[in-house]
Amino acid sequence: MTYKAIAFDLDDTLIDTTNELIPFACRKIHTYLLSEGYPGTFEEFDVLRKNFVKTKSHKEFFKNLVSTFSIQDSSRRPDIISNLNQLFYEPTIPSHLTMMPGAEDNLMYLGSKYTLFVVTAGVVAAQKRKLAQLRIERYVKHAHVLIVGEGAFSTKKTAFEKILQDEDLRPQELLSIGNRLSQEIRMAKQLACDTCYFQHGEHAEDTAQDHFEIPDFTIHSHKELISTCRL
Repeated sequence: MTYKAIAFDLDDTLIDTTNELIPFACRKIHTYLLSEGYPGTFEEFDVLRKNFVKTKSHKEFFKNLVSTFSIQDSSRRPDIISNLNQLFYEPTIPSHLTMMPGAEDNLMYLGSKYTLFVVTAGVVAAQKRKLAQLRIERYVKHAHVLIVGEGAFSTKKTAFEKILQDEDLRPQELLSIGNRLSQEIRMAKQLACDTCYFQHGEHAEDTAQDHFEIPDFTIHSHKELISTCRL
């Protein structure tokens, strides 16, 4: 089956979120936690965070973390959790944000052969700021950027379903590329689409939980994409 469309994830697929955005956000989060009474060092906090999010979300991590230390006014816990989520999911976007090595070349080449999409999850305003900084419209039409969050799409699966419907595609004509086995891989495979696992970032050590999380292809850099997926 020849592909007609390719859907790219954004974070840790087109941009190196793990190394460029998360460390700065986590430093700000730890500073804020200290002001609220958190007793741990940054190193202790970051080890806890990385271990926790191997299987659960950062939202769950912050909720759990805030329950582990004493706060003078316990009624403030929901506000503290909300502030932590905002610091993480709406990070400051650096003016020098760029795509990962090889990503722009791939988008330019693939855009001449396939219909390109970006399917990403997060706070809509924050994701839009990232995409604007990258000038993603050079490669992907505005209407082909699908953001999961705040009611736009409930899951990436529903976003993939919309692509299939709008483009009148068979599932095997869509290739999903992303760094999360539980997201871009699983939710595309549930629809019988082909998948490419970009094994990079904080979720590079994740393991497949069932057959839906076993990708058709696996790559570690953009220079491998075209040859590995036979594009």
